[in-house]
Amino acid sequence: MTNDETVLECAELVRHFPVKGSDKVVQAVNDVSLTFGAGETVALVGESGSGKTTVGRMILGLLAPTSGRIVYQGTALDEMDRRQRRDYRAGVQAVFQDPYDSLDPRRPVLASVREPLRRLELEESSRDGTQRAMAALEAVGLAGITAKTRPHDLSGSACQRVGIARALVTRPRFIVLDEPTSALSPIARAEVMRSLHDVQQSTGVSYLFITHDLAVVESLAHRVAVMYLGRVVEAAASGDVFGRRLHPYTEALLGSVLFPDPDRLDGFGVLRGEIPSPIDLPPGCAFASRCAIAGDDCRTAVPPLIDDAVAGHHVACIRQRTRSRDRQLTSTLRKETP
Repeated sequence: MTNDETVLECAELVRHFPVKGSDKVVQAVNDVSLTFGAGETVALVGESGSGKTTVGRMILGLLAPTSGRIVYQGTALDEMDRRQRRDYRAGVQAVFQDPYDSLDPRRPVLASVREPLRRLELEESSRDGTQRAMAALEAVGLAGITAKTRPHDLSGSACQRVGIARALVTRPRFIVLDEPTSALSPIARAEVMRSLHDVQQSTGVSYLFITHDLAVVESLAHRVAVMYLGRVVEAAASGDVFGRRLHPYTEALLGSVLFPDPDRLDGFGVLRGEIPSPIDLPPGCAFASRCAIAGDDCRTAVPPLIDDAVAGHHVACIRQRTRSRDRQLTSTLRKETP
């Protein structure tokens, strides 16, 4: 259901956190750019500490970027007036990691789903708010919720779908999904993923899907961006990342996934060594100290994220670009040889 309309764009986002009692900073996010089309899911994947959630919090307006811009439907976030800010809060919603922690255990579920409407003054009346909340619950398969149902009455899957309904009730165009399935059992995970897919198909909402679990990405994401120590090191269509991974870090991530088909493990790299400190990043490629194919030139300059031989497949790896040029040259020579 994707199209060419850009709903939200992140341009060269940077976020540094000062270290108390020092002039140093934690470089959480460095130069991250992402675009989201209508009805599109972009998965942001990587190890814990790679900066994924920080990107999501900046998009939600919970953190201000150190530099860079977030543009929503043509207007930059830092240029919005009060009315535009309210529209942005309604149009950009979130689903959090733990379904039980994200809901007030003392409040009925229906009241929690309706709360964004009340806070943003979007309901015309109490009856209108209740009807919209019930419609959102029905959209995620929870039509049986009553005014007295509380979170402890529900399963983990149902609780997380309540969180999705609460995000949907304002009729957003964009939702940040921050590890929405990591706290769930496999069966509950499948139910939530099905709900997310069905909601996107019926509403055309766009998703930023933040996760470290690549096993759930392939079924939902249209594009994948791989983050390592605050930078995107590979970005491509989902099928290209899983079928033609280019960056050694992406290979290592895929090697850690328990796919049901053992043949899918062939050729995946093994991640060794310790992740560098985000306070004192090494010069050059931050992955070089853990990379099996790194050379001296990898440790001198940060590799830019540029197109590989396949259009739309971006990779930040000097070695991989050299191998791509060699493949192109070999292919050209074969075509020219009589």
